[in-house]
Amino acid sequence: MNTTNIGIGAIGMLTLVVDLWAIANILRRPTSAFDAAGKSKSLWLILIIVGIFVCNIGFFVSLWYLFLVDPQVKRQERLGTGIGFPGR
Repeated sequence: MNTTNIGIGAIGMLTLVVDLWAIANILRRPTSAFDAAGKSKSLWLILIIVGIFVCNIGFFVSLWYLFLVDPQVKRQERLGTGIGFPGR
């Protein structure tokens, strides 16, 4: 095994780890938090999973989700979704 193969393998593992991290993050957040943030939980999940198999676009979709969408969803999750809560 040469260093090129090791490097390509390391990059492949890194992208897979980021994708799995994003998927796990989506699955643990409640759907109500996505709804309150105006986002679709199922859409983001599908985009990442399909992106994994299409030219590894899932890596970039995962980064988009983790850095731009997740903070919004997390904020809504903290605020709550009941009547009278600021998140609703």
